[in-house]
Order: sequence, then structure tokens, then C-alpha cells
Amino acid sequence: MEAAVEETLETFLPPPGLLRRNAEKLGIDKESQQRIEELYREKEPRYHQLRYNYERLAQQLYSTLAADDLDEMAIVAHMKALLDAENQLKLYQVHVRLSLLSQLSPEQRRAVRELAKRTAPPANWRGGITSKVEKVRALSERLKASGGSLVETERQMKDVDKMFADGKVGEGLKKLDAVILELEKSLQETGAKK
Repeated sequence: MEAAVEETLETFLPPPGLLRRNAEKLGIDKESQQRIEELYREKEPRYHQLRYNYERLAQQLYSTLAADDLDEMAIVAHMKALLDAENQLKLYQVHVRLSLLSQLSPEQRRAVRELAKRTAPPANWRGGITSKVEKVRALSERLKASGGSLVETERQMKDVDKMFADGKVGEGLKKLDAVILELEKSLQETGAKK
């Protein structure tokens, strides 16, 4: 059976937060909810480890790209390592989502899929997130160069990351917009050049 046009990988494998927040609405009994929570807690540390490794490798790539002398071999090596880390992270996300969904009956999985379709972000949301994250990165670099502190920005970006991981895309986008506004305000206050 071919999937309908509005269905995406996210509707078949929704983020854990969608399932966990809507367990009662989906008719998931307390025992199954407990198994799902235990599975999630068991698998969450590995996810964060893989995520940290990906972010660390991304920073290494950015540092290499920012160097005065472009070392193509080093850049390619960093890029390969980053792509490998991204692949590991994505495959682990699929594993976690399948592990959680396997605790449900076929009817419950269909209900989760329908809920995911109704709450799914627009098809082009990823590009919007990417451009906003890049803007945060660029503004953060300018603020750091002007002597400003990034402690609050880093804390807020962890919140944004958690919102997206929990499937709260709308909240995450609003928070990203707020971070951008705060960074722009901080840059104006420090008089940093654009």
C-alpha cells in the first residue's frame, strides 16, 4: 500500500515527545506508558552522546573552515567524520522511535500516525529552522567577537533543541525567533558592526 502524499517519515516515526505527551489520548494503558518511559530513559543517554559527538565534530569542521589557510584534506576528513556522526545519530533516532512504537498495538500506531499528520509542521519547515540556526550562529560569533557573553544563548539553544526533539516545532521556532531578537539587541548594545 502506497503512503498518502501528506505522510512523511515523521508521521510514521514521530518524535518520542508526541507519543509520550499524548499517551492517554491514544488509549495507552499505564503499564505500557511505564514501559515506554523506561525504554526512553534507557535510550536517552546514548542519543545525547551521539548528539554531542555530532555537535563537537561540526565545531571542528567550522574551525577548520575558518582557518586562514584552507586545508582541503583536513576539511574533507572533518566533513566525512561529521557525515558519519550524523548518520549514526539519525539511525539511532529511528531505532529509538521504533522501540517505542513497538510497545503499541497496530491500532494505537495508526492513531499515533494520524495525530502526527495533524500536528506535523509544514513541508518546508526544516529550511526555516536551518536558516534561523545559521543566523543564531552568525550573530553569536559577532557577539563573542565584540566581547559579549553567550552563556544565556547557549542555554536557550539547548531548550530549542529539546523542543524540536520533543516534536514541539512551533514552540521551537518561536524560541529561535526570540533568541535572534535577543542577540540582535545585545549586538546593538555593544555597538558591534554588522
